Amino acid sequence: MRILLIALAFAGIANAEPLTYSEAWSASLKSGKPLVVFVGVDESKRDGSVTCRVGWLNGYPAKCVVTLRPTSNDRCSWVSTEDKTPAGAAVDALDLLNSQRSARGLPPFIRDEGLSQAAAKCAAHRAANRISGHCGGSGDFAFLPDGSRAEAAGCACWPNDGTFGACCAYERWARAGAATCIGADGRAYHHLFVR
Repeated sequence: MRILLIALAFAGIANAEPLTYSEAWSASLKSGKPLVVFVGVDESKRDGSVTCRVGWLNGYPAKCVVTLRPTSNDRCSWVSTEDKTPAGAAVDALDLLNSQRSARGLPPFIRDEGLSQAAAKCAAHRAANRISGHCGGSGDFAFLPDGSRAEAAGCACWPNDGTFGACCAYERWARAGAATCIGADGRAYHHLFVR
């Protein structure tokens, strides 16, 4: 009977729900173990650490693993960041942009699939060709899929600091698609379509 209870306890631990960010922070603070946050990538266990997964973490790349040591309920010391964003692959950046908009008191953009596809393709094209600005003429708008329309486009190219930037980012448009692609030069190529 005792062996059965131990087996059931281990099964319960194995099937436990993943921790939220705040739960993991509290567990890390209480245990003194490092907090490993999987940002936009699958979570995996790290021995001797508390882990959690989030869709984005303000100030960090779109796909990364961040190790922190919480020192209080609102403070921590940074240990390391492993950037998991493949060079040349565009990642959706609308959640990150919307968090930056929220911090400025602005409403979130509504995700538009056509604009999102166009932003990803344009960001990847710019990164592959090291185009730091627009593609020239109506070149940006050539990436829009059939049946999709945009009123404006914004772009930026700067060091990969985990933030999103582009013209139109803080304007009062309703619908948007945003993407970031890390180029072989290590810079972040951001692109945004709005309407």
